[in-house]
Amino acid sequence: MLNEIALGIFFGLLIELVAIVVSSLARNNRQRIVIMSVATLLAGVVGFGPQWLRRSSATSAGAGATGQTLTPTPAVRATGRIAFVSDRDGAPEIYLMKADGSEQTRINSPPGVDEAPVWLPDGMRMAFFPDLGNNLEVYVANADGTGQINLTNNMADDAAPSWSPDGRRIAFSSNRDGNLEIYVMNADGSAPTRLTDNPARDRRPAW
Repeated sequence: MLNEIALGIFFGLLIELVAIVVSSLARNNRQRIVIMSVATLLAGVVGFGPQWLRRSSATSAGAGATGQTLTPTPAVRATGRIAFVSDRDGAPEIYLMKADGSEQTRINSPPGVDEAPVWLPDGMRMAFFPDLGNNLEVYVANADGTGQINLTNNMADDAAPSWSPDGRRIAFSSNRDGNLEIYVMNADGSAPTRLTDNPARDRRPAW
């Protein structure tokens, strides 16, 4: 930026100097005034034009960014579907629908109460936690609800899954060690690791 300012000032002064020399050769005051006015205008454009253009471009870019429609969720980008929970058929179940609200369909999930579907960042899979008769488990499924896999599969309550930004790990809460704590595991359910360890209840992790 400093280089641009210095270069602009240099060329501006150079134009002014040339204008002074040329105006000294003018035949009358009117020609001198015209020459100096044009030189001053050119000096201003050369000296500050690049900075003004850059500021103008940056302002336009910023206005464009704030004026754009919010980016859809990864699920909408990848599959055109939104996942949500509804008890319209009795018990809370996971449903899918298009971004315009059409084609609302229930996925075939394990019997019980399904909660909090969360999409993998690329929108190709989801995680959720059904209540399998007083036992919460973390499941993953394809974007259309097929290919469901129980990742935790134990008698403790495992809930509130949250994908890592790269989709390689899942954070969740569990009371498998006697108290509700935050855990993390690989996306295939392997290597579950406890991250917190205190008497308080730690829950609902988010990356």
